[in-house]
Amino acid sequence: MKSVEYKLARLEEQNASLRQKLRHQENEISRLSVRESQLKEARRMPLLQKRLNTALTEREELECQLAETRGREARLSDEVKLLRMFIKISENPEIAETARQYVSHERIQVELKVLGEQLRSIATERDEYKKRVLLSCEEAECYRDKWNASLEEKRKLEEYIKKLVAEQPLVPTVIPSPSCRMVERCASCGADTATRKTNEDFDLDEMQYLRRSLEEEKARSEALQETIDALYEQQRGQRRSCSLERRITSPLASGSEPDIAGKDGTSAGIYTLRQKIDFVESECRLVKNRWHALREQNKILLSRISELELTEAAGRGQIQQLSGECEQLRRELEFVLKARTLIACHHDEPVDNEAPKEKNGLTP
Repeated sequence: MKSVEYKLARLEEQNASLRQKLRHQENEISRLSVRESQLKEARRMPLLQKRLNTALTEREELECQLAETRGREARLSDEVKLLRMFIKISENPEIAETARQYVSHERIQVELKVLGEQLRSIATERDEYKKRVLLSCEEAECYRDKWNASLEEKRKLEEYIKKLVAEQPLVPTVIPSPSCRMVERCASCGADTATRKTNEDFDLDEMQYLRRSLEEEKARSEALQETIDALYEQQRGQRRSCSLERRITSPLASGSEPDIAGKDGTSAGIYTLRQKIDFVESECRLVKNRWHALREQNKILLSRISELELTEAAGRGQIQQLSGECEQLRRELEFVLKARTLIACHHDEPVDNEAPKEKNGLTP
């Protein structure tokens, strides 16, 4: 009996272990099935997304079509109401005439409001244009002052260069005297390099180049003066147009109140008002075109002034170079004068003994 019970216990344990294994396998199978179903759904996701996107686009299109149909329906209903109203009004001629007068009056009121807004906008634009014109006038005055200053500097530069040109042929000349040979010997010993430099620096080609540059600057300054004169003429014309606008707006302000108050002469008043507004608009267009031209001319003036400043800077550099060369020339002239004084002092001594003494005295 004990062996049988032992066997039964072992069989039950084996059955329990087998059941546990079966449960584990069932869990694994269920997990794998769930995973497989998830994989299938993941594979189907792009297709479902495409279908969803197409459905959404179709829905948006249908909503747009529905909105359009509703708008058409509303417009048709409004037209039907208007037609019914017109039919009722056409049956009674007095009501039709009053309705026409009311509609014309409302249209005239709307047109008057629009014209008033246009007049106010034109007035504001005119004020802004006046401010801009004043600013441009101030800028033109500044440019004129700069131009006058540059002309003054050019005039000084021309005078200075004329002085240099007048003094240039006197530089290499030597007064004929019995001591000229000694001066030449002294200059050949100590000042050959300096004279070569002066002869190279004060060449006629450089002076011709300076004259050409001055002539070009004169031409540019004359062109600048012409543009500034044209600018002032345009500003005068713009001021005249502004005065004309003031003359036009004054009868508009005086004649607008009786046009609104009276009902009989509304059509004639509106016609004249439209003509005046068209004239004012044409004047405003002309003023705007002139303003654009003025702005372009201001830009051109600024570019020309920058070019003029560059040329002035180049001229100043040339003036500095010429001043340096003049200083060098003065030093060389002082050297020659010292040599002449030494030659005059030692003129009584023999020529063979004077040269080394003067060389020793002139080469410190």
